[in-house]
Order: sequence, then C-alpha cells, then structure tokens
Amino acid sequence: HAGDILVMVRGLDYALASPGPHPRRHELMSIPPEEARGDVVPLATLVVGGFRFTDAPLDGGLLDLPRFFIIQARSVERDSQLTTAVRLIRGELDRSNPLPDADLARLLLELFFTYALTHWQERLAGDSSSVRDASIYRALKLMHQDVAQPWSVLTLARESGLSRKVFLHRFRRTTGATPIGYLTRLRMDRAKDLLGTTKKPLRQVASDVGYADAFAFSKAFKRIERRSPRAYRRQVLSSIEQTL
Repeated sequence: HAGDILVMVRGLDYALASPGPHPRRHELMSIPPEEARGDVVPLATLVVGGFRFTDAPLDGGLLDLPRFFIIQARSVERDSQLTTAVRLIRGELDRSNPLPDADLARLLLELFFTYALTHWQERLAGDSSSVRDASIYRALKLMHQDVAQPWSVLTLARESGLSRKVFLHRFRRTTGATPIGYLTRLRMDRAKDLLGTTKKPLRQVASDVGYADAFAFSKAFKRIERRSPRAYRRQVLSSIEQTL
C-alpha cells in the first residue's frame, strides 16, 4: 500500500504488478518517472534504493533478519525518527534537481536505512522466524573467509558440530537458502567486486572465487546474473565513465 516500506535483505528477484482481481505485471518502468500528460497519471511512484555490504551479514547481524520484511505505512507514522527520515527524503525528491549532492544523498539514505532496521528490531522482530544460530554462524564464517574453498555440505556440517540433516534444516531456516546456493551467491558477489574494481583476467577471477577455469565460472555467472562476466564488467565501466 502507499507509504509501505519493503526491505529485501538478500537481494530477492521480484515483480511489480497492479493489485486487483486481475493483477497485471509491469515489465517496463520509466526512470526518472514521466510527468503526467493530460488525463493520464502515473499508476504509482516507486522509490528504490539499495545498499551493498561486504561481509556485513557476519559483522552487523544482518543474518538474523528475514529475507525480507515490510514496514506498513501506519507503523511508519507512529515512528517519529523514521517519519522524519522519510520526510527529509521526500523534500529532496520534490526539488527540481533531486539529490544533487552525493554526500547528502548518502547521508539521508544511511539515516533512513538505519531507522528502518531499528524499527524492525524494536517492533517487528518478535514476529520473525529468524533466530540466532551459533552453529550455522560458524559455517557461514568459514565460507565468507574463504569462498574459493570447495566446501561440501558434509564438511560444513562437521565444522558446525551438527549432523548433515540437522545442518541443512537449520541453515535454510537461518539464511533462506541451501549451503551450496548461499556459497554460489557469495562467490558471485565476490566475483562482481573483482570484475568491477580490478583488471584481473577472467581466469584469475574464476580462481579467486573457487572455479577451476574461466569457462565454468562464466557459465555459473551467466546462470545467476543473466549476463556474462565480460558484459557485467563492460556495464560497470560504462556506468563509471558516465558518472565521471
């Protein structure tokens, strides 16, 4: 509903659709949104922002969060700090040249994100099925520390002090993913960092994130990211050049 805040902790895929008895998916969006023309008005204004953390799930407790959560508008209205952050962001977006100051934009978004997490922890966390699990934490820490290691479910379960069956159940309950799925996602995130911030050849990137060769890495990357590593690197470089 209007005013609701949706926080996706682990970068879920999602679709935007109109509500009603016959929902309609929206494949295209205008960024920035087009101005209203005559009697035609926008269906909705969707404000999207994102944060990328390097290993923050282990250091900042984000693994204790569910895969996503919603803060309803009526709940936001009862939170003076979160309401203030939203009001400040709206004020900037209403300007003819929204958020021209990168430092101000970063400050407002960090403020908003912090208050949104605080709101969830104080008011909504009791309804979450997420739990702190020290055994699973040990397995996650091992994967984060060495993504190139050929981790197996059996090895991770043994390191966690759990049986294979119990480990799999508790891992999925804690992270929302299978161990191999989580490791693959972690490797792709590390690979994107390397592709976007270094000039390492694909074979070196592949080796750094645990793949035997560039072909196997490229195949896995394309399956997860829907584009090749080279296409991703070109896109990142192009975005940087446009910003400069």
